[in-house]
Amino acid sequence: YTVDRDSSSTTVSSNISFEVAEFPPLNLVGPNGGETWQVGSNVTISWQYADELKTNGLGTGNVHRIKIELTKDGTNYYTVPNATGGDYHDVDSGTLDNAGSYTWTVKSGLTGLTSTIGESIKIRISDYDLSDDRYGAGVGFPLARRADQSLAVFTITGSIAVVEPPDTWKIGEPQNIEWTYKGKLGTLTSPGNKVTISVNPGSGWVDLVTDYSVGTDGVGEDDGTGSYPWTIPSGVPAGSPTQNLIGTDNIIRVKSNYAGSLMQDESTAFTLKGQITNFARSPDRTWLLGETVTLSWEKKGFFGAGCTDGYVDIYYSSNGLTYTKIASGLSADPTPSGTDAGGGT
Repeated sequence: YTVDRDSSSTTVSSNISFEVAEFPPLNLVGPNGGETWQVGSNVTISWQYADELKTNGLGTGNVHRIKIELTKDGTNYYTVPNATGGDYHDVDSGTLDNAGSYTWTVKSGLTGLTSTIGESIKIRISDYDLSDDRYGAGVGFPLARRADQSLAVFTITGSIAVVEPPDTWKIGEPQNIEWTYKGKLGTLTSPGNKVTISVNPGSGWVDLVTDYSVGTDGVGEDDGTGSYPWTIPSGVPAGSPTQNLIGTDNIIRVKSNYAGSLMQDESTAFTLKGQITNFARSPDRTWLLGETVTLSWEKKGFFGAGCTDGYVDIYYSSNGLTYTKIASGLSADPTPSGTDAGGGT
């Protein structure tokens, strides 16, 4: 610079130190931490980009191409493919407005990664057309100068959907509680590959089983399936029942044992009915007027209030159309343990 002094000038030199901060030409807008994604759902990965990425690229209209990757540990990264299965995405869809995004249906796994489920997920985006892969070793920009990733971790979960029971089941029947699920839950380490199955007859949840296999993972992105065989008792908990299962407000819940899991589902309310079976008469022949005969039956379920035995009535018909009550208020006579079976005469 120059200094004017009495109409004469003097040239003075000076060294001034300064720095220029270089920012990557990409900025990941989201996800940036705290989100929860679910396998099978549609999510948006969005970014901003510098003007220099609008030209001299190998993408559509000469825009640059970027790579989207997912990591569960901050060390190993796996490619999120584009809509046709390729490794790269155009940085811009044609608007050239310095913003881009990709809508991704969250997969249960990626190439090299068995399961995407985790609680320490990050997304990284990087410019391929500024990399050594395009220009050759040592020519392209290092990753730190052409990439950005999530500021903090987020979560990817699977999901569970109960498909059985239907509207009505009966006490004493062997049935299957069935469910489907999204995500490779079977590949998770224990207890992540286990579920807890519970029933609520209307007064609170009671566990039927707490460490049961989640089931069989589906092929590719197909749903996995699980099933639990349940011979329906009169009440729960088994052995010392405090809740009668006969009623219209029973609900089944299947919940993953994965730590901090949001993966669970409940059935709609369904009906459980008691049963009277094996009705018999003795003697088993034509009866004679004035003869004493014995009628016997078996029953399943608590017929009374709470977990009590309840009573039965007996009716007689000579034509199968109209019935006359011949006995009422007879004890249903359960077995002493009050589990499934009972009977009376």
